[in-house]
Amino acid sequence: MSELVPIVTPVGELHYVHISGQGKLNYNEDGYNYVATLYLEGEKAQKVITQLEEVLGDVPKGKNVKSKGYRELLKDADGTYEPTSNTTERDAKAVETGIYAFRFSTSTTFADGKQKKISVYNSANPPSRINLGERKIGNGSKGAISGKLQRYEKGKDVGVSLFLNAVQLVEFIEYVGDAGFEGQEGGFIGDGEGFDPSVSEASVEETSPTTNTGKQKAKPKL
Repeated sequence: MSELVPIVTPVGELHYVHISGQGKLNYNEDGYNYVATLYLEGEKAQKVITQLEEVLGDVPKGKNVKSKGYRELLKDADGTYEPTSNTTERDAKAVETGIYAFRFSTSTTFADGKQKKISVYNSANPPSRINLGERKIGNGSKGAISGKLQRYEKGKDVGVSLFLNAVQLVEFIEYVGDAGFEGQEGGFIGDGEGFDPSVSEASVEETSPTTNTGKQKAKPKL
């Protein structure tokens, strides 16, 4: 493994963000990771791609580039998607979008077993660390990612890993899961009484990026 190279991305569109709780099952299905994918295009995407190419460096003859750290999204009749080894047939009929996906991840625990915490910041000047409570970041939220890049080499495979440290939110869309119910004719509608959105709003806590007093403060502007 080579040295870790710090990176703070430009602001883009956040997708598939799992940065709390159990996290997401990793590729080897032997542990869990915190993950966040950022979509960028144009000059913003090229800036990050250039950094990744610098970290990857020259690839010796006989070595195989396993991962460059990014993928361009493709589009077909069924929509826009991130190509994988399982979408080869679909890829043949798709077109390029000019949008690139950068997937950052990190194990949910340290080597000693202690739980990791992915910090979330608002877009104030200077940015402050915030607590989303039970709320989760939904697809389409706007933000940036702070992390580290590292070149790896395993056997004949070489590539770049993107490690996740923190997320900055510029525009927040809350993830709301679909319970799977269908509408029922003539059923109960209700008027929304009994649900108080201020309960979840009050869970947002603003703190200094370097200190955490544990005291409740005013809700930050996301």
